[in-house]
Amino acid sequence: MKLKYLVYGLVLLFLVSSVLAANYGAGKYGEGKYGVGPVAASSSSGGGGGGSTGSSSSNPTTTSTVLDVSKGQEARLTFDGAKSQIIDIVFTVSRDVSKIVMSATDVDVEAMKVIVAQPLDVTVYKYFNIKFDNLDNTILSGNAKIKFDVEKSWLTNSNVESKDVVFYRYNEGKWDALPTQYVSESDNFIRFLAETPGFSYFAIGNNKKIVLPAPGVETPQPSAPVTGEAIAQQPEKVKTVEEKKAMTPAMTAIIVLLVIVLVALVIYFGFIRKKNNKF
Repeated sequence: MKLKYLVYGLVLLFLVSSVLAANYGAGKYGEGKYGVGPVAASSSSGGGGGGSTGSSSSNPTTTSTVLDVSKGQEARLTFDGAKSQIIDIVFTVSRDVSKIVMSATDVDVEAMKVIVAQPLDVTVYKYFNIKFDNLDNTILSGNAKIKFDVEKSWLTNSNVESKDVVFYRYNEGKWDALPTQYVSESDNFIRFLAETPGFSYFAIGNNKKIVLPAPGVETPQPSAPVTGEAIAQQPEKVKTVEEKKAMTPAMTAIIVLLVIVLVALVIYFGFIRKKNNKF
C-alpha cells in the first residue's frame, strides 16, 4: 500500500507540474502563458541572393536601332508605343555613323527621388530615361525632336489641360522646360512634340508649379485631442500590460513548494488512514 500512495503522489506531482509549466512558466524551449523564459529566443531565416527584381515589368524599356547614317542626314528612331509613351525621336547627325542604338526607360517616382537632387515641382505624368546605348550627345547637330503620348484620362483626373502639358529635361542639377507643342489626338491619347538639346532624364508634366515642403521640414499633422474618456482608459491599459508580465522565479518556487507540501500531506494522511484501518 505504501507503494500505491507513493505512485499516487508522484502522478499528482507530475500533473500539477505539467500544468504549471504549460500555463505559467516559460521554459528553455518555448513561451509560457504570461511571459518568455530567459533562454527562449525566436529565429528568422535571412533570404539569400539571386532572383529577379521585377524592374523589367515595372520600368519597361524600349529600344530602337538605325544603321548607316551619313553626316547631315536625319535619323529617325521609332519606339513601341504599346510599351512606352515615347513614340519616336528624330535628329540630324553631326558625323557619319554606322549604327545608332537608343533606349527609353520608364522611371518610377521613388527611383527619381534618389537619382535627381532637385524635385520637379509640378504635377508629373511620367518620368523617363532616354539615352544612347552606343553614342553620346555629341552626335547631335542641333536639337532632337521627341514625340510622346499622354493619356486623356490622366489629363482629366489631374485637371490638366492639353495646352499646359510640358516636356522637362533634367540637366546639370535642375529641370529645364522644353518647347512643347500639340500634334494630334486619338480616342485615348493626345500626341505632343518637344525639342531637346540632349538626352538624359525627362518628365511629362504640366506648367503649373506646386508648393513643395523645404528639405528636412516635415508637414505637421494635427494630433487627436485628449479627452476625459481617453484619460480614464489609460489605467486599464497599464493593468493589461502588468497582467502579461512573466512570473518571477520566486513566485514559481513558492507554487512548486506548495505542490510538494500538498503531495506530502496526501501521502502522509494515506499512511495514517491505512494504519488506523489495521486497528
